[in-house]
Amino acid sequence: MPLGVDVAFFYEVWKELENLKWYFYKFAGTNADEAMSKTLYHTLTHFNKDKGNLSAYVKKLAREITKENSRLIYVDFLEQTVADEDDGDENVPKAIGGSVRDFSDEVAEAMVMAEDRRGEVVNLALEFMDKFMTLCDALKRRDTSTRYFPDMFIRACMNINSRCLNFNQLCFDVYEEYGDEFQWFLDLGKLQENWREADFMMIRNSMSKRLRMVNAVTGEDVSNADFEDFVFQGKLGTGESRKKIIKVAYYDVWEMMCDLADSKETNELKFVIGDSYIVRTFAGSRSSLNTDLCGIYDLIRNEILTNVILDTGGRILNIGSENFYLVCSPSMDKATLERSVHGYDLKIDYVDITDEV
Repeated sequence: MPLGVDVAFFYEVWKELENLKWYFYKFAGTNADEAMSKTLYHTLTHFNKDKGNLSAYVKKLAREITKENSRLIYVDFLEQTVADEDDGDENVPKAIGGSVRDFSDEVAEAMVMAEDRRGEVVNLALEFMDKFMTLCDALKRRDTSTRYFPDMFIRACMNINSRCLNFNQLCFDVYEEYGDEFQWFLDLGKLQENWREADFMMIRNSMSKRLRMVNAVTGEDVSNADFEDFVFQGKLGTGESRKKIIKVAYYDVWEMMCDLADSKETNELKFVIGDSYIVRTFAGSRSSLNTDLCGIYDLIRNEILTNVILDTGGRILNIGSENFYLVCSPSMDKATLERSVHGYDLKIDYVDITDEV
């Protein structure tokens, strides 16, 4: 390898090949990878930047390098290769590759270290927001005192740090840009508000077993009472001990929260940076990074249902697409559930439909 070839030039050529990959596939087809490999070596050993443009040079090689009548003989730049001396064509130059130091590992490492890891640091900050804030604060104050960080967070930091040259600076950059918003979002989660997380065990145990809503035609349990004709099966009792059936209009509150989850901008329920986000429900249930929002919609609905059950003490008859149907004790005399959570006034109406069913 000529002394003038260094890692920086190799990287420049490599990036040009990556940018023109489609060009190689156009002219070399299934031999594109081989053509790119040959072009890489030929460019490293022959290109003179004073005599032409690198992109044009690579494009020309992409068109010519795999043609059968090419007048160039190439050698693998990582192996010792000798040209075929039986060719017989004196016009075809013979190429003999000497012993070549294998610097591929160094090149690969340099390319990895040169990649921008900001996106990974952003994801780290979103996934471990409170720990990231503590880390950046300590780094900013040059505080070397021992602090506790969970193993998962430490491993994530070390993983990024091992693949970039400026991990601390990237952390500072993200911290300086989003630190105030991070703190605002974290402080919201510390508020003591009368709103509970989804309790799936309680929901399961609150399903009515003796009282049912069944399809008026099939006699099977209704799937969605909002859109099926149903009849009520079971005994509600009589007189003052007669139980109530209520219809709970949860849809407006659910839609509002789902809209926050769908938003492309940071809000009280979702923190967004670029294409990455995390979701934390009003009650504090936190999602994984870039989670499927369909699961979040269900989580929010179950959170609302949990709070309705706690407010009414009712048992679930059906979970419709817009209303919950619950059977409650005679003493349940509330008409609405009203809460102020994260600055949003939540109101869910209870309608007694006992006489209708």
